[in-house]
This record gives sequence, C-alpha cells and structure tokens, in this order.
Amino acid sequence: MSEKEIGTKQYTVLVAEDDSFLSRVLVDKLEKEHFRVMTAFDGEEAVQKVIEGDIDVIILDIIMPKKNGFDVIDIIKNNPKAKLIPIIVLSNLGQDSDVEMAKAKGVTDYFIKSNISLTSVIDKINEYVNKK
Repeated sequence: MSEKEIGTKQYTVLVAEDDSFLSRVLVDKLEKEHFRVMTAFDGEEAVQKVIEGDIDVIILDIIMPKKNGFDVIDIIKNNPKAKLIPIIVLSNLGQDSDVEMAKAKGVTDYFIKSNISLTSVIDKINEYVNKK
C-alpha cells in the first residue's frame, strides 16, 4: 500500500513550501509514512491545488512568492469546499503577532521551522487524519 489509508480513504497532504530542499525532505518523509503528497512552490499554485484537489491536510509556509501564506489562508478559509481542511503553518516567522494572526485566520497549528522536528509535524498530520 503506497498511500495512507484508513478504511478506504487515501489521505493527501499538500506541501506548500518554496524552499525546494525543505519541500523534498517533507515529501520524502510523508511518502515514507504512506501519504499521497502534492507540492506547491508559490501561493497561487497552493490555492489552485487546494481548489482542484482532494486535500486532507495542508503544510503551508508563510513567506512564498506570488501570494504569501496569510493570503492563501484567507482564500482557503473563504472557500466552502476547502475551509475545513486543517492547515499547519511551518514558517521561519516566529513573532507572536505572526502566530496570532495565523491562528485568528483559522490555522490549526503554527510551527517555527527552527523549533520543530519533522517527526512532530508527521505526528500532527496523523492526528488530523485519524480524526476523520
């Protein structure tokens, strides 16, 4: 089985990260955990993939080209089809004001890249898909 399945549902994670190295590391780790993974390297691509796809969890950077993560959050949370998708922010922005703004916009979790392990991110994703 190559995809994370509980019952008959295949779980898909969107990794919206413009750093190609970090994106690849996240994709590799998620694929080893048997998730189906989609990637987006800018905010516009992330929005498009969320609207077009069947995404179960989003990992979202804040500083990205074309649309920043805050704009992406606003668009997703205002889309009836996508507004309930859990969003995990993984960002270098660690100011309290950034975290508070993201949480006020509806993100599920906010992690600072330098303070978090990939295992913790995977554990959080598993927590969300196991609730479905």
